[in-house]
Amino acid sequence: MTGTEAEPVQRRAARLVRSGLLDVEFYGALVGGSFDTDDDAALHAVTEGMPQRLSFNPFVDFARLPQPVRRAFRAGKVGVVLKHLEAEGLPAYDERTRATLLEVARGLGARGRTSLPDPLVDWDAELARLAERVPGRTSVVIPTYDDWFMTVRAATAVLVESGAADVEVVVVDNGSPPHVALALAGALASAFVGDDAIRVVHLPQNTNFAGGSNVGFARSTGDRVVFLNNDTRVRHGWLPPLLAPLDDPQVAGSQSLLVFPDDTIQAAGTVFPAEGLLPSHLLVGHPRQDADAVEGRRFSVATAAALAMRAEDVVALRGFDPAYRNGFEDVDLCLRALELRPGGFRVATGSVVTHYESQSPGRFAKAMDNRRLFVERWRDRLPAPEPEVYAELGWRLALPVADDGQPVPVARPVVTGRLRRDPDRLRWGLRIPSTGGHWGDVWGDTHFAEELARALRRLGQDAVVHRRDAHDAASTAYDDVSLVLRGTYPGRPAPEQTSVLWVISHPDEIADEELTGFDLVCAASTTWAQERSRALGRPVRPLLQATGLPSVDGGGDRSPTAVFVGNAEDRTRPMVHWAVEAGVPVAVYGRGWDDLPADAWRAAQLPNDRLGEVYRAHAVVIADHWPDMARHGFVANRVFDAVASGAHVLCDEVSGVAEMFPGRVRVCRGPADLRAGYDAALAAPALPVAEAGLSFDDRARELLQAVRGLRG
Repeated sequence: MTGTEAEPVQRRAARLVRSGLLDVEFYGALVGGSFDTDDDAALHAVTEGMPQRLSFNPFVDFARLPQPVRRAFRAGKVGVVLKHLEAEGLPAYDERTRATLLEVARGLGARGRTSLPDPLVDWDAELARLAERVPGRTSVVIPTYDDWFMTVRAATAVLVESGAADVEVVVVDNGSPPHVALALAGALASAFVGDDAIRVVHLPQNTNFAGGSNVGFARSTGDRVVFLNNDTRVRHGWLPPLLAPLDDPQVAGSQSLLVFPDDTIQAAGTVFPAEGLLPSHLLVGHPRQDADAVEGRRFSVATAAALAMRAEDVVALRGFDPAYRNGFEDVDLCLRALELRPGGFRVATGSVVTHYESQSPGRFAKAMDNRRLFVERWRDRLPAPEPEVYAELGWRLALPVADDGQPVPVARPVVTGRLRRDPDRLRWGLRIPSTGGHWGDVWGDTHFAEELARALRRLGQDAVVHRRDAHDAASTAYDDVSLVLRGTYPGRPAPEQTSVLWVISHPDEIADEELTGFDLVCAASTTWAQERSRALGRPVRPLLQATGLPSVDGGGDRSPTAVFVGNAEDRTRPMVHWAVEAGVPVAVYGRGWDDLPADAWRAAQLPNDRLGEVYRAHAVVIADHWPDMARHGFVANRVFDAVASGAHVLCDEVSGVAEMFPGRVRVCRGPADLRAGYDAALAAPALPVAEAGLSFDDRARELLQAVRGLRG
């Protein structure tokens, strides 16, 4: 290196020292050495460490930097990196987090001098310590390699969505590059400071899913274990239904219902479809509701993407066989487990897990090797084929012909249609605007559709729900009736099916041409339906919103605090502020209410299954509407829920709402109106049971009658 070339490097190193961000102890641990001076450490960082993505400070996370800054970092351009950090600000310094990352750095720096034991786990020692495992604790083991973001998301979701259950999470970093390992450890350490329910184990090399899962199990403490892929996100309420099958001593384990991000099924069980073919996942690409039919069904094998087992069984089986490299280790484990518990495996359809299915390098070659190994071991001992499972679930199946010359046969059975056993039993596909995944779970449109689907099933119909990104999924072709629930996003008619549009909200966004092409158009407003009928010259049928809550008597020992359920992130909600201004005590559930008095806000979210409980506990419910819904007479289903719960409702001005619910709903136009309505409600006698016609069962009957009339 010439002097002119060395000069800029020296200046960059000096700038790094002057910044005060060079943590010499941390950087030395990370590179596995030590430095006599800060200048030596800085020069090493600029010339060798930064090009290798090695950070000079535990709180400077290379993986989180924007792409242009990452390029500058790898080029050793200290000035660009420091300018970005000055603009964005460093994360708050935390000594405990630094200590965690310093320990990780020491392990990363010693990788070249560290070897893994063979075998990875001393299973005899695990057998001896079985009695030390904590009864009732569930250990969730998440192996990962070269991915910190999805892993942090997966681990965080487990702790967030498991409620008060005794759960621990063991993340096994399978030899990820140092910048990924540090990003993973740093994100979890800062998010869960002082939380002993989560920890990270860093291995010096990649031991694949089998080895990582075994090591994670050996570091766990629960008497039940869930093996979970890092590219997953568990959904609300996932754990109790997953563990419930383990109460049966004959059952070897259970898996969650795995769905793709669009909420179609990825795996609702795994079956051996024909002689000579390898197992395949069941109902791939179908809507979630199709999986309900497999609840309680025995399966010979399950997928370890989200698999629950007893710790004692994992020890007895000596875990996953590490000879498999990210494929078929779970099938192998399950078949061995049948010798312990012949009751097999279950799919817990109430335990939903989104699976993002990351693609690992060399996946195809590894898959072929895994298939060969599996076939060699199990060729003459596989469970009996189960081609009848599809027919039992109501589906026609096309099976590939097994090729005797193929050493690793792959099954790709294809569903070709439904088996129609009852011509009066229609399949309704409810197409909704909600997104897939956990965010879509909390949409009001999702709860609305699921209530309607349950009501249709009670009438002897089949009903499934298609989230927004699944409207064009291949499985929608199996529907007899396409019912578009029009909320914030439009839906298209399905010409091959009886096509129904039900406008339930946001009428100002709906152009007249959107109403064409449907066999039946309904609207949750009598006023708007009449206006559109006159304007279009075709009937628009009034079909009001509804409630899934049972009607109950009002009165009793109800709280005098008025309750409101709704978010304030995307709109103003003056009714709540009127209540505060008028001195009405309020209990608010929802996000975006930072400007409320501290005693008024209860929680960021109220689970839908608790809505009836909360409404029945309060004498007064506050309800409001989007401005266009109020203007056009679209009464929200929150009003129906509150009326069915026996509460008095204080509502903004919606065309016809007071006449629709006489004596139960009072329209408020300002703080004084709201105060007067609140006082009158508390002074009024208990309300009688609400009149009929409020329920989704009523709406389902109306829809079924109308569709049968169209179909003849």
